[in-house]
Amino acid sequence: MRAPARLGLYGLLLAAVFAVAFAAAGALVPEELVRDWTQQSTQTHQESHQEGAEHGHGE
Repeated sequence: MRAPARLGLYGLLLAAVFAVAFAAAGALVPEELVRDWTQQSTQTHQESHQEGAEHGHGE
């Protein structure tokens, strides 16, 4: 098989693997878990900015 064909096949397979992983994550991970994780991440980020401001760091 020639190199361009191999690279094309590799790219297609890689895209397919990512598409399957994306679909599986959407089907298997509960929406509530995603919402809680996002909320926790936002709170942690805000707390780190507040702590930095108290110590003279950051914005």
